[in-house]
Amino acid sequence: MSLTVCSLNALAAPAQGAARATRPMHLTVNGEPMELPGAPTVGALLDALGADRARSAVLVGDDVVRASAWDAHALAEGDRIEVVTLAGGG
Repeated sequence: MSLTVCSLNALAAPAQGAARATRPMHLTVNGEPMELPGAPTVGALLDALGADRARSAVLVGDDVVRASAWDAHALAEGDRIEVVTLAGGG
């Protein structure tokens, strides 16, 4: 079994001058800085990344976030998130 890190190319910062209801949140996802609008949850981040929830693991800071909590676990300004996807093979 191997680990594959989800691509951040699926998420793009909103265009300059785009209307925003809230201030963007600054996060680090898989070592890359990123801005996301609003107050996203782990589940919303995974959906935006196109991650396969059944094969993913998520750490926020140094803590593993259980899959059952992804949709309720709110991310905070400055959070460091690691998303890994398990891949079969050998």
